[in-house]
Order: sequence, then structure tokens, then C-alpha cells
Amino acid sequence: MRLAAALNMLVIAPDLRLAPEHRLPAAADDARFALKWLQGQAKAMHGIKDDGKVETWLTCVDFDRVFVLGDSSGGNMAHHLAAGFEAGSAELAPVRVRGYVLLSPFFGGNVRTRREEEQPFETFWNMEKYER
Repeated sequence: MRLAAALNMLVIAPDLRLAPEHRLPAAADDARFALKWLQGQAKAMHGIKDDGKVETWLTCVDFDRVFVLGDSSGGNMAHHLAAGFEAGSAELAPVRVRGYVLLSPFFGGNVRTRREEEQPFETFWNMEKYER
């Protein structure tokens, strides 16, 4: 909140479906949907399409200067968005993502890394709990 105020920027923090109820890539899909929603708002405001409600609180947003930021596991989501939508991608036009900021990212995914597979598990942290 302080960062947004200091830089005079809009922050949108979408809710993401969380594990264990929703396994990956559900959260990454939700993050992608949030950017596509923003694109729909930008298109409606630029008169490119008119198929939904325009959020009037977004009228002062500069859609040409969008940054995606993620902290901890949100850094993982931002990374997956960056892999899907590279900076400046025309796929999101008229929204232009200028960059991705990862704060202390935690990376996890569908496939275990070699380290995860070789990690000796303890009584408390075992494969059963890991799989949840």
C-alpha cells in the first residue's frame, strides 16, 4: 500500500484459488484471467469493444504502463505471467506490461524438481503432506 501511494499507482490484487483445494495451475489461471480482465476494461475505454460494464474507477489508469508484482508465492504467479505474457506483449493490447517485479518469490509447480524428489522427508513433513 505504501509503495502504491509513493509511486502514485493503481494496485489490483485479484483473489486466486488456493491449494490444497485448488491445485496448480488454478492460481496461475486466475492471475492470467485478471490481466485479461484489465485488457477488457482498457479495450472498452478505448472504444475497441463494448461487451461489458466499464469500471469507471479505472478511467485515470495509464494502461500503457502496467507492472505485475508478486510477493512470495505471488512471485511465482508473476513469473508464470511473465512466461506467458512477455513485457510489451501485443497479446494484451491496449494494455502494455512494462515489467514484472518478483519480491522474495517462492517457486513451485506441477512437476517436482530434482531437489524436491531427493529431499529426505521427516515425520512432520512427508510426501503425503507435500502432495496436498
